Amino acid sequence: MKSSAEIHNYYKECFDNPSSRYSRMMKEFVNTNNISRETRVLDYGCGTGLVSHYLYKQFKCKIDAVDISKDEIEAARLAWDKDDICWLTMDEFTYPESEYDFVISSQVIEHIHNVGNYLAVINRMLKKDGNLLIGTPNVITPGLFWRQMRCKEESLKAWSRQMIIGYDKGMDHINAWDTHHFVTLLASCGFELERYLPTEGVPIPKFRFMNIIPPIRKMGGVYGDKMNRRLFKNLCYTQHFVFKKVMQIEIKNND
Repeated sequence: MKSSAEIHNYYKECFDNPSSRYSRMMKEFVNTNNISRETRVLDYGCGTGLVSHYLYKQFKCKIDAVDISKDEIEAARLAWDKDDICWLTMDEFTYPESEYDFVISSQVIEHIHNVGNYLAVINRMLKKDGNLLIGTPNVITPGLFWRQMRCKEESLKAWSRQMIIGYDKGMDHINAWDTHHFVTLLASCGFELERYLPTEGVPIPKFRFMNIIPPIRKMGGVYGDKMNRRLFKNLCYTQHFVFKKVMQIEIKNND
């Protein structure tokens, strides 16, 4: 379990960096939504509570913070013990209907097997016209193109065997989307897009020849924030969206 000091240091590192996904997504969210003490927020997949603490620190709003990991919840309770936030594991959570003005779920959906059920549950928990801030890695990046080009059957078979015995739900991604198909998925589950925010710059694979090209060398293997704001912004490492619930939906077994 992470110590309180580790969590506090990571929080500072994330929110002191204006290019980090935490800084950019929360700035966008706060600037485009009316948040007050009476606002009901669900941090769904809260981890160690960085986003929940940030919102509570800014607005003292009413927050339920939920995660599948008991260790993460215990670490969050210890790290942010002075915050008036309700920290719950998913086994403790009651999934109230039409309860929340906002649901935040960042870097969660790529770990979920039952994606339709996950989105349907969020839909039910949001009030009418409530907003969902959701983030996920972007599949359309130079790094992933390069990995696909180098992909071999033998390496895939080895990876398959490794995942069968070593799959970790908290670490391994089982889903990935480009921007267009992600918006299609959310629209099919009753959510209309309000804002799209490319985040964390563009991951560039590091090649040897980059060492002789100064303008590119600085971006080799890192996230080029200037590229994120310009021509290549849609090749971002992670993508965040603000959706509005416009329709109550139900996902059935055969859907």
